Order: sequence, then structure tokens, then C-alpha cells
Amino acid sequence: MKKPSVQSLLERLPLHQIQQLIAWLTTGGRDGRGVTYDEAVILCRDHFGLKTNPSSLSAFYHRHRQVRPPQQQQPLIQHSFDPAASTLTVTMVIHLSAQT
Repeated sequence: MKKPSVQSLLERLPLHQIQQLIAWLTTGGRDGRGVTYDEAVILCRDHFGLKTNPSSLSAFYHRHRQVRPPQQQQPLIQHSFDPAASTLTVTMVIHLSAQT
């Protein structure tokens, strides 16, 4: 029987682990710009018990990078109050993305 590829093992992770892996790759690390693929190999081993390699992680990231949340340019909820008119205005920003 053929051994499953490392790439397919990454694809079979539970959703919460896929989300965690993407978070590590996009916003983890000391500077908040993501960990390196070598660091992610260690995190996968330590947290998921999964042996992988940098090239599989790179391919995984490029397939799933659209899953990460968009960079926020403004707060999700803004409000303003006009005491003269006794009005409170609340604006909520909702980011939608199509997943293919």
C-alpha cells in the first residue's frame, strides 16, 4: 500500500488545526508576520504530531492563503455621537470573501 503524501496529510487536518497552521504562517512569530516554514515544521510536529517538510507547507499555504482573515484597515465597528441632534451613528464593517 502506498504511503500517503505529506501534502495530503496536511489536507486531512481538522479545520481548527488548518486554521491554526494558517495563523502561524500568516501572523505568528516574533514580529507578527508569520513563522518560517522550518519553524512551522517544528510546530506541526509538537502540536499536531505531524511530520511534514517546508516544501509541503509552502504548497499548503499557497492553496489556503485566501482563508486567512483580511487585514483590517479600519475598526469593525465605528460610532459617532452628535449631542446637538441627539443622534448616535453606528457603522459596522463586514468583510465577505468568496471561497472557491
